[in-house]
Amino acid sequence: MYIQTKLRNKREDDDRKAELTGLIRIIDPEMAKNEDLLQKALDVDAAIASGQAVRPFLDLRTLEVTDWDKSKVRLAHLANGEHFKDLDDYYRNVRNLLAYMAKVTTLNIEIKREIQRKVQKCKGSSDEARQKSQNLLGSA
Repeated sequence: MYIQTKLRNKREDDDRKAELTGLIRIIDPEMAKNEDLLQKALDVDAAIASGQAVRPFLDLRTLEVTDWDKSKVRLAHLANGEHFKDLDDYYRNVRNLLAYMAKVTTLNIEIKREIQRKVQKCKGSSDEARQKSQNLLGSA
């Protein structure tokens, strides 16, 4: 009986880890795409950019949260608390940036700098969350 319980618990732990790994594999490409957009916006020289050079700011309106929305409840059950908090912080920052970008009608220097501050916050939280995700995927 003891051995059966141990084996069942081991299988359940393995199944949970496999599901967590699968969910991370689903959201990681979304985060990677978002990270590319964030980096392009950070690379813009806000002080002098105009015309097509500000396109990376406008492209921030295409940041994605769909895969996160589909998997966050299950991730909350499977991920350790710190990893989930980092993922949730990242996506909260992305939503805040999306909401801000939805209100932007002009791109003067102050707005461009504010966008870059928000982008930097997203990028920092992305780096934290993705590092933990990559560590988890590396151990799978």
